[in-house]
Amino acid sequence: MSVQGSATEAAVVDFVIATESDQPDRPVSWEPHTHPVHELTWVRNGVMTIVLEQRIWAVPEGWGLWMPAGVVHAGSISTGTQFHASFFATDHSTFSPTKPTCLKISALLHELLLHLERQDLAPEARRRAERVVFDLIEPASLLIDLPIPADRRLVSIAEALFQNPADTRTLDDWARLGGASSRTLARAFTASVGQSFTEWRRRLRMQRALILLAEGYPVAEVATEVGYLDTGSFIAAFRETMGETPGRFRENMMSDLANS
Repeated sequence: MSVQGSATEAAVVDFVIATESDQPDRPVSWEPHTHPVHELTWVRNGVMTIVLEQRIWAVPEGWGLWMPAGVVHAGSISTGTQFHASFFATDHSTFSPTKPTCLKISALLHELLLHLERQDLAPEARRRAERVVFDLIEPASLLIDLPIPADRRLVSIAEALFQNPADTRTLDDWARLGGASSRTLARAFTASVGQSFTEWRRRLRMQRALILLAEGYPVAEVATEVGYLDTGSFIAAFRETMGETPGRFRENMMSDLANS
């Protein structure tokens, strides 16, 4: 089996599904690159950040991101994160969304995909495992992507918030700094990312919260780090965005790991 991928080296898959894994002892980043095959990537013991199609995706433990063949993407993981990637042949995959798609990686799906990393599987055993993978794989609704503003008037605002999600400056504050009216900036946000400034900043904070929760930070500390003055307001915002409380999210994440 040959599975390779880099900014200049395309992935090659000898089977319908081929998997590779790594656990680097240092932070790792990938430059923008593409593959001629579909890729499903997921992690354990950390969070992976992927940039593609002018969006940033934070992929926590227990979840995966499907990237269609030919999509340019870059990414990074922190030290000690277990990285996994499965490559799907485009002409044989029965699951092939044409857009980046979030997936739930159950313990069974995780083990099956790792099973397909073996190079000594008999052809029929491999085909059986691949059929079960396609039975298990399905889109999920976790909102982990964040559009990157392309409007030049918003670049400095976005960069400041990426650096410090707890930044509390309003559009009025940014307008005074940049020379444009707050109404102009508000319209620019809606036109550029399809969201209001307030909603975009909340999504950014929730994305950063996912990373901090996965790294083991207490909920109260995460709330402060992402700009909430009280833990209750953070919990409410997290539940509205993610569909569950931050504590339950982490419990479910740890349960998935214990069962994998």
